[in-house]
Amino acid sequence: MNTNTTEAQQEQEWVSFTIKLEQTTHTNNANVKLTNATNTTGGMVGVYTTAGAGNTLTNNGDITGSSTALEFGIVSDRADVINKKNNYIRKCRDHKQMQTLVFMQKSNNTITNDTTGTINVGDNAIGIYGYNVKKIIKT
Repeated sequence: MNTNTTEAQQEQEWVSFTIKLEQTTHTNNANVKLTNATNTTGGMVGVYTTAGAGNTLTNNGDITGSSTALEFGIVSDRADVINKKNNYIRKCRDHKQMQTLVFMQKSNNTITNDTTGTINVGDNAIGIYGYNVKKIIKT
């Protein structure tokens, strides 16, 4: 697990990753606090996984966003996501700079919010967003 903050250039915009997980199936146990104090144009990501379909990211860490634009709590390329902790993103000041707690980049994912997990967002922010998400489960 890489826990160092890194930056990746993506379509001429900089995106800051707090934790990038590249293994197939993994668990995040770190608490993440996002603060977009430098106003990055590409935004900030708390936990990002490149794992493919059929794999799972389990989140056991609290993720908190304190900015009002361009924060993404969990981003998954194709892996399913299980949330077991408390996650909060503040209100979004501008719909063009969305705040999203769980963002699925590809299709046919399952998102599970375990009985111990909470997803809370402020005004105009998005709790869960995905392309062709297969299931959203609250257990």
